[in-house]
Amino acid sequence: MTDEGQVPATGSFSMELMRQFKDEFLEMIAPELLAMRKGDEKVPELSQKGLQKQAEINVQVINMLNNGAADLGKAVEEVVGLLKRRNQELMLLDKDPSALKNVEKLRAIAAVTSGEGSSAGDAQLMALAQLMGQGDTRSQRGSARRQWFPAAGFGGRQSGVRNFSAYSQRGGERAFGTKRPFSGSSTSGDFPKRKVYPNRLSEHIQFWCELTGERWILEVIKNGYEIPLDKHFPLPAPEGMRKMAKNNMNFVITEINKLRETGVVSVAESPMVVSPLQVARNGEKLRLILDLSKLNKGLSPARFRQEDWKTVWPFLSEACYAATFDFRSGYHHIKISEASSDLLAFSLSDPPSSPFLKFNALPFGLSTAPWLFTKIFRPLVGRWRAAGINIFLYLDDGLILAKTREEAERAVRMVREDLKAAGVCVAEDKSNWVPSAQFTWLGIRGDLSERTVRLTGKRENSLRDQISLLKRSRAPSVLDRQKMCGYLSSLTIVAGHEAIGRQRQMASVVAEETDGLERAGSIRRQLSEGEISELDFWKEKLESGGMIRGMEEEFEPQWFLFTDASAEGLGAVLKNGSGQTVMRMSELGGTGFQNESSALRELRAVLMAVERMASWKRGAVLIHTDSQAAVIILRKGSMKRALQSVAERVWESLRSIGQAKYIWIPREQNKEADEASRDFDYDDWAVQNWAFEWAQKRWGEVKCDWFADEQNTKTELFFSRLPEPGTLGADVFENVDKAGSIGLAWWVPPPVLIPRLMRVARQKKLRGILATPLWKTHPSYQALVNERGEFIPEIRDSRIFKVNTKIISPGRGSQRGERMASEFCRSPFMLAFIDFSF
Repeated sequence: MTDEGQVPATGSFSMELMRQFKDEFLEMIAPELLAMRKGDEKVPELSQKGLQKQAEINVQVINMLNNGAADLGKAVEEVVGLLKRRNQELMLLDKDPSALKNVEKLRAIAAVTSGEGSSAGDAQLMALAQLMGQGDTRSQRGSARRQWFPAAGFGGRQSGVRNFSAYSQRGGERAFGTKRPFSGSSTSGDFPKRKVYPNRLSEHIQFWCELTGERWILEVIKNGYEIPLDKHFPLPAPEGMRKMAKNNMNFVITEINKLRETGVVSVAESPMVVSPLQVARNGEKLRLILDLSKLNKGLSPARFRQEDWKTVWPFLSEACYAATFDFRSGYHHIKISEASSDLLAFSLSDPPSSPFLKFNALPFGLSTAPWLFTKIFRPLVGRWRAAGINIFLYLDDGLILAKTREEAERAVRMVREDLKAAGVCVAEDKSNWVPSAQFTWLGIRGDLSERTVRLTGKRENSLRDQISLLKRSRAPSVLDRQKMCGYLSSLTIVAGHEAIGRQRQMASVVAEETDGLERAGSIRRQLSEGEISELDFWKEKLESGGMIRGMEEEFEPQWFLFTDASAEGLGAVLKNGSGQTVMRMSELGGTGFQNESSALRELRAVLMAVERMASWKRGAVLIHTDSQAAVIILRKGSMKRALQSVAERVWESLRSIGQAKYIWIPREQNKEADEASRDFDYDDWAVQNWAFEWAQKRWGEVKCDWFADEQNTKTELFFSRLPEPGTLGADVFENVDKAGSIGLAWWVPPPVLIPRLMRVARQKKLRGILATPLWKTHPSYQALVNERGEFIPEIRDSRIFKVNTKIISPGRGSQRGERMASEFCRSPFMLAFIDFSF
């Protein structure tokens, strides 16, 4: 049709129609013509690598500009970014020609292993590559290169991995280096002063030499810790990164850069063990972890006691001020020896391949790390305690307690000066040096004015989140349950025995699913009714504000309940404070009763009594039973479901009655259950008879032995740790009034109980003769000295015996230990007459 609306005749020619057709056709094929005209430039093949690289960059620029004709601004922006990155590579190449190879490798690793959205930036990759390219001076000392990954099944330990038993053959005190003037500050010019690096302590070796004469500690500080692998342990096969680490590659490279900058991590030239790198998530926070679970199988960590809230508790009664401090990256203060560092290598790929890196400082995850860290810093703690400072160090978390502000300020000054002199880097942002009545330590908030301890808000929220997570899940994993049980176990100082007793249902599921399995954490199982009940208990306790405990708890029973179970039935007698019987109860056993364990029958007797009491009696009750197994179960629960179920019913009834405590009372024959049969006494040593007789001649006749057993008691009347023939009762602290009324006491407690003994003796105005080793680094010593480091005035008279005096009578349990295994004391030993009656 023409412009005038007329249709041209058939076979006629229309110019206007042809023009319209041409325009439409060109518009349709224009993109293809443009692509043909602007085909991607090809990179020429050149013989020299440097020229080839530059040609590739040039072609990239050409293609960016050609393809960006429609949006010139965007194309220019891309070209500028490319050229800037190229300049960074040229600068890196100028400093270290080998580093650029590492960039390419790391870029390939990041591309293969990273999850979506987790790729590392070029700047981070180049920074890491440069650090790797610099090498490690520790590995360039001319030592022969070892084969990477010696045969995984090799049975012998490598010659480079040894214990310090050979140290004594090196001879000479000056093996630690010549003394030099000590400035008390970092001498390193390579690392920032406020950062942690493995040589911080060794740069202050003079301070440590003056602090302690323990050669092993000084050797570790100077030359590093040698990991004591069992000589027959086969080295594990190399493993690559875990999935969580791959999915957070950006975080991994950032953290490795930080560690490499301070020397904590370096390039591994000849790794002997390559362990998997892992990333753990705690809420929103990520943490880099080296999974050493397989290497740990070749180690035998020493048994030792850490100073936590249980240790602190007896000292809170007289404290009015507190200060707290925290090391920055505490483990990284301790150097790993050159030989052992090759056991702590890891790779940034899966399967593992070079570049390999290794830890030169103590990493989290090594099973001997907590013991080692505590051992190294023990001399510092001993120095402070000898100066009369009440101080406690749980790994790298410190707590100072004092009666007065002046005493606290003096302690703070000394501790800060010593930490600086020792080379310790303190996390000032996490420390509270200003003495205060309120303080937070190990996730517990203490208030010395209100005399209470409670969970911090953060820990309460964490507990709520874990409860919610478990209840929302249709089938929580074993690992989820393990985390919950571990968390509850850490609440003992606030929740008491409930922290253990109210997790037994969940713990029993964990035990069933992990029995004989190495990796059972991913196994899932629906929550049982018992587990749901436990979670509901903790949820209710949180909502009611029950996560708080008084420091000055007093238990004054109004009722005294005595229970017993025979083969035929149950019986109980309830008495009031005057000793009058107010109720007698009896009940025949049901079907199968005679076949039940004695512990279960005794628990049923208690249950019968408290269920009847709950309907009409209120007030604190002291429950007596002749079964030690029943006492343990009523305090801490049982992994056996039948026993745990009865114990839970007892607890529920007592919630409507009042506070309760359980104590054992002796009987002629006592059949212990499985729970108590695994409880051993490692402090069953005694003092030899000549020392006891000397003490009696000097201070008077002893009437009662408070901490004894049938074998080692010095008097006819005695209290024991566990029920046994002849004893007046188990656990003298449950029978203090009775014990104190007998007369002059003989006190030979396990040293860990001395703080509690001194506290009770002061409250009850007691007199006794104390026999104890003097360990200045132990909490027991703090209980015997004042703020000036002098013995407390209540020690009226004393005699201190020298080291190696033949004064100890070892027991079967103490012979399995170290300090009290010999007749000869390995430290000074004191006999003291203590009188709090004035």
